[in-house]
Amino acid sequence: QFTVRVSKKAYYFSKFFALFTSGGLIAVIPLVFNLMLVMCFLPWGIPIKASMLYPMVDGNMFSKLFYTKPALYVLIYLLYTFVLFGLLSCLSIAIDLYKKNRLVAILIPFAVIVAEEVILTFGLGLERTSLRAAMNMYNLRVDTVVFIAVEFIIMAVVDIWFFLRPRKDVI
Repeated sequence: QFTVRVSKKAYYFSKFFALFTSGGLIAVIPLVFNLMLVMCFLPWGIPIKASMLYPMVDGNMFSKLFYTKPALYVLIYLLYTFVLFGLLSCLSIAIDLYKKNRLVAILIPFAVIVAEEVILTFGLGLERTSLRAAMNMYNLRVDTVVFIAVEFIIMAVVDIWFFLRPRKDVI
C-alpha cells in the first residue's frame, strides 16, 4: 500500500533522509551529552591561546574561531560530525540495495574509512587527508580541507547514485 501512495523517488528520498538523519544523530548525541556533562564540572569560557592547553594551532581550519567564538566552533564541529557520519551510514544502506548481505552492509563504513586511510596515507603519502584523520576537527588543516571536501562530495555522489539506481526487488 505504501508504494501505491508514494512515488519511488519520494520513497527513496525519505529513506535516504531518515538514514542520514539517524546516522548523524547517532554520532552527535554522545558528543552533546559529553559536552553537557563536562560543562557541569568545568567552566565555559574563551580559551586562551597562550596557555597551550588546546591542540589548535594556526594551521588548523577554524583556529581563530576556536579562540574567539568557541560556541560557534562547537556548532560547526557538531554539524561537521553530523554530515560525515550521516553520509557514512548512507553508504551501508546504498550497498545493501545491491547486495543483500547484512555483514557487508555493517562493515562498509569501516572498510571505506580503513581503505581510504591506507590508500591516501601509505599509498600516496598524503598524511592527514583521510576522513579518519579528519574525524576530529582539530586535525582538519587549512592545506587538507580540499581533500576532505572532495571526499565528502564523492561519498554524497556515491550515496545518491546508489539510491537513483536501486534493485528491482526492493519495492
